[in-house]
Amino acid sequence: ANIIYTFVLVVKKGDRHATTSSTITIFPPKDFSTFSPPMPIISPIHPRVTANKKLMLNGTVDAVNLTAVMLTWSVVAADGSPALNLSAIAATPLTNEVLVVKADTMPVGASYRFYLNAIDQHNPSGGASAFVDVQTNTPPANGVVIAVPAEGYAL
Repeated sequence: ANIIYTFVLVVKKGDRHATTSSTITIFPPKDFSTFSPPMPIISPIHPRVTANKKLMLNGTVDAVNLTAVMLTWSVVAADGSPALNLSAIAATPLTNEVLVVKADTMPVGASYRFYLNAIDQHNPSGGASAFVDVQTNTPPANGVVIAVPAEGYAL
């Protein structure tokens, strides 16, 4: 059965007053006992990756009806990193369980959050996301080398 809530707001000041109301109807799912939203999972990886190598993210989904689940990968730049066009840099379709990002397509020193989104096509409000954070390595920087001993002889 539907549940109906009516909220009423009355504001008074002296002899003046104003009233407004809002009604909300909650519709239960058709069969709540059998509904279980899909749960995407991304296999753990090291958070630092090399920018000149391909990145492979392995995803899976736990769902009652796998044929009704639609997967999509997406990415969000973090910490002021430049945005990525995932469609352009992916070597695999964004609807696969496995996402492969081509080598040399992510800038060095950048941070990204990759999402695996799973939606139940029979119940579009029943979906979930998993994410993994990735940062590309930065190249070596200036430093100091000290050799001990400072002098030596070839053998």
